[in-house]
Amino acid sequence: MHDKIKNGSIFIWSCALVLASTAFLKIPLLAREDAKFLSADPLIYLLRGRDVILIAIVIEVSVVVFLVRSNHSNLTKLMAIAWISVIFLLYRVGLHVIGKNLACECLGVAGKLLNSSAPLFLILYMLAGAITFFTWNVNVTRRTAVSGVVTTI
Repeated sequence: MHDKIKNGSIFIWSCALVLASTAFLKIPLLAREDAKFLSADPLIYLLRGRDVILIAIVIEVSVVVFLVRSNHSNLTKLMAIAWISVIFLLYRVGLHVIGKNLACECLGVAGKLLNSSAPLFLILYMLAGAITFFTWNVNVTRRTAVSGVVTTI
């Protein structure tokens, strides 16, 4: 159990659960017919709001499948978590920069029930955790390589 905490396996599973949950919660948004989802997205104006939600669902589900089903190392999985977190964070920052501080639909139907800072908390949880565990695992790998013991993470 201690090794699973150290190499980030439990963290990776928690991120898979977060991403699967948020993807599932977004699905009902695809059926909405209001102007927010039928008009152009304020940041990615070539796409409608509904298209951006659909793309987010596909990306989230793809990362979840990668995290749960792939045989790649935990380092690679941590990079995937950091990658998707940076994408979500840049989108939120982009909206803020252009002055469109809209209510985040990233938690789908649960977004209205939760605090508006919940999506940002989840993004920062995934990004900070991925960076922390990645750094930890790289340092452990370097130490074991120097000592002559080869392990895979």
